[in-house]
Amino acid sequence: MSVPDTHAKQPDIRSAYKAVVAYLEIKAPALTQVQLETARELKHRLKRLENDCNSLIRVNNALLDAQAPQIRFDESTDTLTVTMNGASQWIKLARADPDIPIKIGQPVAMGAYQAGHDAETDKIEDTELLRRQMEQSLEGYYENAFRITKLAAQLTARKKYDCSEIRTVRCKLIDHPDAGSIYSFGSSSTGPVVKPIQNAPREAKVDAGLVPNTVALVTSLTALFASSISNQ
Repeated sequence: MSVPDTHAKQPDIRSAYKAVVAYLEIKAPALTQVQLETARELKHRLKRLENDCNSLIRVNNALLDAQAPQIRFDESTDTLTVTMNGASQWIKLARADPDIPIKIGQPVAMGAYQAGHDAETDKIEDTELLRRQMEQSLEGYYENAFRITKLAAQLTARKKYDCSEIRTVRCKLIDHPDAGSIYSFGSSSTGPVVKPIQNAPREAKVDAGLVPNTVALVTSLTALFASSISNQ
């Protein structure tokens, strides 16, 4: 019987750090003292971001194990088993072609809660500790990531540089939320999520998760510094 892995995977942040280093190797002689200080802070914050990301992914996956359904698939019988809170449900899947076995693709798991509400699990105290750790660290993570985009823009003199995924979470969901926004968090296959619970319509202000948001940040930073090397 196979067990689909619903855990979030650690995104690569080191490539963004290497992009900054590559930029400095070429541009450092022409940079002012202020720009060099900006570069030092940027590199330091990227190292912090990587450490914080590692910690958040671990907490996220621990909460998934405690709260999200456990999924198992028996390839010999084509049976999917979903277990949550000690109760299991079995689903017999039908093959489109009797001669072709069913394969389970990348599963997605999600557990959301309103901050301040007690955890409904057997290990309430442990779960509450993980939740508080994730909440505080997650808000700090996006503050740091947002500051990184500002430093990168200053260092490369690209005033219009932005990472919309980071800005949306930090500015629209954390700092300036809609009136209908519920103070909530989630653990998922795409990493920790900010404000997944809403009681009013929003204008596309949705957090896709820490993993894709971090990937978007790293991709944009790498492209920014690469283009700054070639254009200057």
